[in-house]
This record gives sequence, C-alpha cells and structure tokens, in this order.
Amino acid sequence: MRPSLLTRFGALVFVPVLVGLATAPTAHAQEDPTPVAEEVDYAVTASFDKAEYGSGDDFVVTITVANAGDVPIEQAFVTTESVDLDFGEQTWGELSHPGTPLAAGAVVTATATARLINVVESVRLEVNVGIGGDQWDPDDENVDAVLEAPVHQASGTVGGLVYGDRNGNGRSDTGEEMRGIGVTFAGGLPWNEYVVRTGSDGRYLAELPAGAYSVFGPRTDGWLFEEIYDFRVREGDQQLDLGGRRVGQPLIGAAMEFDRNRYAVGDPIRVRITLTNPSSTDVSGLVAWCARAGEPHELRSDGWGDLEYGGPGVLVPADTTREFEVTDTVPAGAHDRGYVAASCGFIVGDDVYNSAEAFAVADVPGGFGDYSGRVLEVRANGNQVPAARVRLMLVHRSGRVVARTRSDAQGGYAFRQAPYNEYRMRVTGPWKLVDPDQAYYVEASGDYPSKDVLIVRGPAEPGVGGGQAAERRPPAASPAAAQTAGTETLAGTGVAVGTPFLAGLLLLTTGGALLCVRPRRRASAD
Repeated sequence: MRPSLLTRFGALVFVPVLVGLATAPTAHAQEDPTPVAEEVDYAVTASFDKAEYGSGDDFVVTITVANAGDVPIEQAFVTTESVDLDFGEQTWGELSHPGTPLAAGAVVTATATARLINVVESVRLEVNVGIGGDQWDPDDENVDAVLEAPVHQASGTVGGLVYGDRNGNGRSDTGEEMRGIGVTFAGGLPWNEYVVRTGSDGRYLAELPAGAYSVFGPRTDGWLFEEIYDFRVREGDQQLDLGGRRVGQPLIGAAMEFDRNRYAVGDPIRVRITLTNPSSTDVSGLVAWCARAGEPHELRSDGWGDLEYGGPGVLVPADTTREFEVTDTVPAGAHDRGYVAASCGFIVGDDVYNSAEAFAVADVPGGFGDYSGRVLEVRANGNQVPAARVRLMLVHRSGRVVARTRSDAQGGYAFRQAPYNEYRMRVTGPWKLVDPDQAYYVEASGDYPSKDVLIVRGPAEPGVGGGQAAERRPPAASPAAAQTAGTETLAGTGVAVGTPFLAGLLLLTTGGALLCVRPRRRASAD
C-alpha cells in the first residue's frame, strides 16, 4: 500500500505551525512592557502674612514650591481648601492648574489674598501640590502644608457726607448737603443691614462690624444715589462720601425732524437736530444715544460727527439754542415696518438718567399685511368679555383712516391687507377705548405686541372723518373681485356692501319702468 501525501508530508506541515505557536507569545510580551513611574523630589512651604487677624483684615497667603531633586518636573500646580476663607477670582499664577514645569533646583513662589467669610475664632487653610505625567515623590512628608491663625471680631467707624450734585460737576459744593437721608450698609460679619441718617449738615457716622458691605442711598423721587459694592469696613476710622444726582431732569431740551415725510429704502435722509440749554451753565460733551433697542428701522448715530455716541460730543452754551444737521441713509429694515424712525436721547457721557429725548418719523412704503385680534369690553368688575358688532378704524399718525372693520359675534376683528406701519385704533358708537394711545403695528414679522382692543361703555365718540382714501392693495384680478372691487366686506357675514346696492338699484329701475308702462295700457283700453 502506497503512503498518502498527508502521511508523507504531515510532519513537515505541522512542525512549522507548532514552532510559530511557541514563538508568538514571546514576541507579543516584548511589545508591551510595563511603564515605570519616574521618581522626583519636591517640597512646598506656605505662610500667612500675620500671626493674628481681625475679622475685617485681608489674609495674604504665600506659597513656594521647590524642585529639590535632580530630575525635572513636568508640571507642578497648587490647590487650596478652606471653609472660612474666600480667594474670589484670584489664581495662583503659574502654579494654577495645569501648572508649570520645574527644572532641577528651580523654585516658584505665588501670592494671593483672601477674606474671611464666616464668624470664627481661628482659620485653617490646607495647601496641596500636584504633579502631572508619570512622576511621583516617594517622600510625601513635604508635599502639602496646613496654615492656622487666630481671628478676633473687629469693628470700625465709617463717616461721610451725603450731597446732591445739583450742578453735575461730580463733587460736593456748598449748599448741596442733604439732611435726613438714610444710608444703608448691607454686609459685615455676621451679615446684617444697617441704616444711618444724615444730620442737618448732611453728615453721618456709623459704628459697624468689620467686613465687606454694599452701600447705597435711598431711592427718592428726582434723585439717584451711587451704589458702592464691596466696601471694606476695617478697624479704625474710614471716610465715605455719597453723592446723588438728579434724574428725569435733562439739562437741555431736544427736538428732531426729517427733511421729508416719505422715503424709500436707501434714500439719503437729512436730520435736523435742535438742542436748547435754558440753564446758566454751559453743557458740553452732548452725544446722541439712538436705536437703543437695536430696532432695524431706526437710525443709529453712526457717522453723525461729534454727536455720534462715543464721540467727543458738542457744546451748547448757557441760555443758547444750537441747530445741527446730519445726513444718514434709510435702512433696509424700514421696508418691513413701513416707516423709518430716529429715537434718540441726548446725554452727557453715560448719564442715561438725564436723557433729553427726541423723536422723528417718516413713512417708507413697503408691503401689506393682515391684522386681527379681539374686541373686549372691560366690565365694572374687571372681567373682559367679547364685544360684538363694534366698528373699528385703523388710523395713521397723520389722522388718515387706513381701514375699517366691525367685530363679529365672538368679538373677533380683522383688517385685510393694510399697509405696513404703526397705527392707532378708533371706535364709533357708545364706546370708549381704555387706552387711546395704544399702538398697533402691521409689519412683515407679524410679531405684534398687542392685538386685543379693550373698550368700555361711554359717550358716543365721533368718527374720524375727512381722511384720504385708504391706501389698500387692489384685490387680485378675477371676475368675482372685479364685481366687488372697492367695496367693504361686513365682518362675520361675507356679504359685500356693493351687492345689495346693485340689487336695490335694479329693483328701483324696474319699478319705474312699470309705472311708465301701465298708464299707456289703460288709455288704449278705453
């Protein structure tokens, strides 16, 4: 019997396989050696700047990290922990995480200041040093530090003058002292709120626990007092004056007007600005603070020369009126609102509380939109109920009636295809508007601030007449539209006014013809 190929070559086939299986684990073990951490030697020291503290003192902490070995440290960083000290937003410089490299023999020192946040008799601060990479210090005796110091409860005296800066010069002058003004200190350790009043000379004096305080004056009509935050009361005497300035009383008068009543987007627009100073003191540094809400249809003061917000401002001498003219461009956003506006406050620096307000507006014909909402009657008990069949008019600022409608049985109303713009509402009949000055906006965004019309019963208000024809988009060309073009649809019925009119006219004509025919028939019969 002849031996098979497997019998002849089997040994040759399996021997290499067994050899490979025997050698493979050895090669794999050599590719994945176990890493070994590198030993380094470093030390940390820390100290307070005082042996004992008052409760209102600053705690100055100094930390030093040294590489005492021969191996460079890849990264070293400091962390601290205390329940009684607050370092705020301060950091440990280059020793803050993720740290800094330390060469052999290198030393790095960092300092930070903390404040006490609790009422305690002593404070404790733990300092730790961490290192990055595969490095470690087998001697952990000097890799951290603990600081402790006694604390005593301290108090201080604060006194000062409260004055009203009537002339706006930023300092107190004779006659500006304010008596009977309450000054509030909120803070300290322990936290509390203290109010102290000024005497006849406008001065106050307060004995307060040490610590950090917020200080502010009263919010009285016509005066705004500066607010001071993080005022530190320490042991001993301290001075703190508090000044107030008038608010809601602009130093000047302001007016603006455009050179035209109607523009298109991109048109140049000239703005005439009139500033009047009725006082006996010159007012300098006046700038125009415009488009404060960032509305896209309003003019900014960019490019207005010295009047530009952030610029040097203009001077208006005492008892003088000055006129300025600036040129701007109608912004693209005016198309979607139907008008362009300049709404500006004329201020000195950042004194927004004494802004002299001025406003100018002109039409920018744009698109058309629908406006709908509800008519609600406000009853004596305060309830609001839908009001049916109330006639409404949408009125342009010029007094022109732009559109008319009437509420349906559920109080709903709708104006169809009214030009983009800002309007006022008017009612007829035995009704009065709760707020006749409420603005209603037809605009591209459709994001109307108010859609409800609130009314109460009252004397019949006269209609708004004498206006020009409504600026309305013609209906789409169609047989039905062609028959009813220019008619007003009764809300909630869908019946056009023109249809009954034509029917009545036809009936009248037919009747007249019959009257003319019948007598002639009688004559012929006779």
